[in-house]
Amino acid sequence: MKTITILFVAMLAIAGSAFAQVDTSATTAAQGTYPAGSTFNGVAITALQIATGALISAVGTAEGHLEISLIGPSILGAPPQTIAIDADISGGSHAAANVATITGTCSIDMGTGTPALTGVPFVATITTNDQHLGSVGLVLGATSLPTATINDGSMTIQDLTP
Repeated sequence: MKTITILFVAMLAIAGSAFAQVDTSATTAAQGTYPAGSTFNGVAITALQIATGALISAVGTAEGHLEISLIGPSILGAPPQTIAIDADISGGSHAAANVATITGTCSIDMGTGTPALTGVPFVATITTNDQHLGSVGLVLGATSLPTATINDGSMTIQDLTP
């Protein structure tokens, strides 16, 4: 009987730990800069604007939306080229207190009047600091962009208690 009781308690502890896992919220409304010489699909980019609302479950699924504008340089006073990224979030992880990675598919409008590319996989890694700024790493399809340094706005990664 003692063995059955110990086994039962161990099973409850294991099952309880599965329900005690914590979901994570990742939100951004920020802008930042890319290192000199950064490009995407042959277009020079100097800055980004990001808006995110994501809920990441403890088991790796996620839901939410991500919008990013990759902004090129202004040449001779002309408006800069803006590449618009519109993404649906379907997966994610929370590797550290200040790091969230979100994944899914996106559409990419190069801002040239050509049809947007759709169904492009993306990975965005959001890293925050104590001022709610930090950095954003972005992979669009097979293209890894340099890490953008966020210097204005706010980014928050927060555990949600059950």
